[in-house]
Amino acid sequence: MTQSTDIQSNDRFSLLGAALVSMQKVNFSLYQAMQPVCKTHDEKKVQDLVSKPRDQFLQGTTAELKPTLLLLEESRLPLTINELLDFIYKRNLVSHQFWHVTDANIKGSEKIANPEDFLRNLLAECKTLQGKIEANVTC
Repeated sequence: MTQSTDIQSNDRFSLLGAALVSMQKVNFSLYQAMQPVCKTHDEKKVQDLVSKPRDQFLQGTTAELKPTLLLLEESRLPLTINELLDFIYKRNLVSHQFWHVTDANIKGSEKIANPEDFLRNLLAECKTLQGKIEANVTC
């Protein structure tokens, strides 16, 4: 490794750590904001979302969660269904596949062209989402 590669890796790791913490904060805020809505919903699938421990809330792929989230479309949620699905997709990508989409040499796999920019944008998105959730809770 060269010195510039080391610096790039350090930047990436710092951004990755910050993104992971930001996503955890958004996830926790979503759990708190969605709990009352989900608990009183008619559908058991929706009620089950918040009957799980916080660390299991919204766990799964977007394909697995979309049918349940669509049941909440008419509810007063802090984020749109598309925002929720986009957040879940990116959260899963960063927490489960980041190395695969940045550094692994896997033929035909998805790649992030500029991981540092992706993480910076994700941090900004998390800040925006956090603001929306907090604004919704205080209404």
